[in-house]
Amino acid sequence: MDNKNNYAIIMAGGVGSRFWPSSRSNHPKQFSDILGPGKSLIQQTYDRFLKKFQAENGFSALVLSPRCAGMGLNLQEANHVLHLTRWWNPAVEDQATCRAYRTGQKKNVYVYYFVAEHTFEKNLHDRLEIKRTARKNLFDLSYTQNISEGDILKEMSKELDPETDSGIPSLHEIDAIKFDNKSQQGLEFEKIIRRIFEKKGYVVEKPTDRGVDFIFYDENYKQIAAQVKHVHGGKDYGDRNKLMSFPEVLKSYSRDYNIDRAIFITNGTYKDCHQAELKRMREEHNIEWIDRYKLAELIEDLSSN
Repeated sequence: MDNKNNYAIIMAGGVGSRFWPSSRSNHPKQFSDILGPGKSLIQQTYDRFLKKFQAENGFSALVLSPRCAGMGLNLQEANHVLHLTRWWNPAVEDQATCRAYRTGQKKNVYVYYFVAEHTFEKNLHDRLEIKRTARKNLFDLSYTQNISEGDILKEMSKELDPETDSGIPSLHEIDAIKFDNKSQQGLEFEKIIRRIFEKKGYVVEKPTDRGVDFIFYDENYKQIAAQVKHVHGGKDYGDRNKLMSFPEVLKSYSRDYNIDRAIFITNGTYKDCHQAELKRMREEHNIEWIDRYKLAELIEDLSSN
């Protein structure tokens, strides 16, 4: 972009104050010039801040929280919107983008998302686009065609989960998975677990395999490490070494991830002789041990919804 009459809104930061950073000690010089002596951003009136933004010659940028910027701002002077922080709800991003798409806008508006392949951000971006498509299709169906509510909901479910079939296998079907290649057997079970957690609203990342099969991100961006083990026939999972070494496996990911808790998932059961050690690791390392009974509850919960 050239430097003449171009203004950018940079969407970054959390749910805090509208203008970021809010601490005066962290202000760049340009922010301090706007504020004047002895005043904070919160104390400044919106009109004065916007006038300074509008009056700058050349290129100017305004850094806003997308959550707070989504209401009550008209920034027709801006013609570039850069989303540095992504939100789970695409409507939040769209509302923030619309600060530049207001009545009186005379320039083309360009919207940017920063996405790298094979990252959590790419997974999140894909899910947001799926939700946007579902929302668009919902309104297209309801306003332009005579289609029942049930058909609309069915169409939405297809858009929200386009890469999977209509349901999750039963526990009996999971137990029956068997390949001569044990690795392939495990991969089939991993696909099912991934599908279950995606349907429950988690964003799923496949990390470098050092013992953790998935990193699940919940709606608060908390990271949950998961190890998944299949047992043909749903019998006892008896690999004590895998169970006992799980806390050490989690430590090996501490440099790359900020793991909040962990889960170990099997379609089998845990042996009685391991229960005391599993309880200790649950208390010391915040590990949840999901056996066939809890797995059945997850599947049933999805089916009922």
